[in-house]
Amino acid sequence: MGRGLWQTAPEPFDLVNLKTVLSKWQLALSEDGWNSLFWGNHDLPRAVSRYGNVSGYHVESAKMLATVLHLLKGTPFVYQGEEIGMTNVPFTSIEQYRDIETINMHRLHVEAGLSPEEFIRGANENGRDNARTPMQWSAAPYGGFSTGAPWIEVNPNYPKVNAEAAIKDEKSIWNHYRKLIALPTLPLSMGSTGPGSTNTPMSSCIPARSTGAGSLSSPISRRAKLR
Repeated sequence: MGRGLWQTAPEPFDLVNLKTVLSKWQLALSEDGWNSLFWGNHDLPRAVSRYGNVSGYHVESAKMLATVLHLLKGTPFVYQGEEIGMTNVPFTSIEQYRDIETINMHRLHVEAGLSPEEFIRGANENGRDNARTPMQWSAAPYGGFSTGAPWIEVNPNYPKVNAEAAIKDEKSIWNHYRKLIALPTLPLSMGSTGPGSTNTPMSSCIPARSTGAGSLSSPISRRAKLR
């Protein structure tokens, strides 16, 4: 039985190959088309955990990924929590997971005599539930997401990684996203799709939310000035 997605580090990260893929799409759509730019979604592990070093360079890794995305030609999409550096979740038991595919594959792996501990390690790196834990709004219980236990556990790093703390820190990942988005929209030099073509971000997946410290709105402008 192949382990595929559920093994730890299924493929070593290849920076040169990643750059090749990004360049391919940029050039392929340079004259005819427009890129949708994203690192993650509800089916992928957290980008900063997949491509960065969260144990030693968490903030630096998240800022690097944000910079790469926003300086490419296309429309950047920011998945919920990405702008505050939310990471993969360190679950220790299959009972903590909610993704039906993960649960079913765990059962098949155990029936095949494979290590359940190794499966959990692989799921923690590559499973879909990494991107489905509640948004970490504050250091309050359940990350400020709700007053009762949510359907899936909050990542235990929420006391440190949360929106309220990020807003107060001028050097935070969130404020780095704001600076990137505030950059002047300039015509692209590589493969313009027409006069005045620009790289402009659209709406984030996060809705505006009011907090005790003031109003917390999505870091992505609600206005898409596509020309």
